[in-house]
Amino acid sequence: MEQSTFRFFLVQDILHGFYGSARVKAMGWDLKKTKKAEMDLAIDAILRECTTKTLFCYGNGSFRTGINLASPHESFKAVFAQKAVAAGHIVVLVDEYLTSSICPTCLESNEVSRLAKPTTRRGLDADLDKADAFESQEPK
Repeated sequence: MEQSTFRFFLVQDILHGFYGSARVKAMGWDLKKTKKAEMDLAIDAILRECTTKTLFCYGNGSFRTGINLASPHESFKAVFAQKAVAAGHIVVLVDEYLTSSICPTCLESNEVSRLAKPTTRRGLDADLDKADAFESQEPK
């Protein structure tokens, strides 16, 4: 035990010196800027293809990394939704919990197999209202 504790304190200053150096911090900052630029280019390319007002639907499921880091999927969805709404498009979250028409347990079609939580149901109603409003608009 004493030997491992001694090794830890011996290496700790070296590791703090390396990971706290300006070079390593700059590399981390450059990596973050590169990822953000890549995401912005992808989103801009998608939105450039949409010449008319478009309805975007994507699942509101969350992806977990397991180590308390932000998932790239979650980051992309958040930034995409913000930019699409700013560009005048409509973004609707689809509740994946309610979309299956086949019961996963008994494989019966058109049978209600699950019920949504009240909070999920409220979000679904709001999304359905948005979709109805979009559908009732006349094309320009």
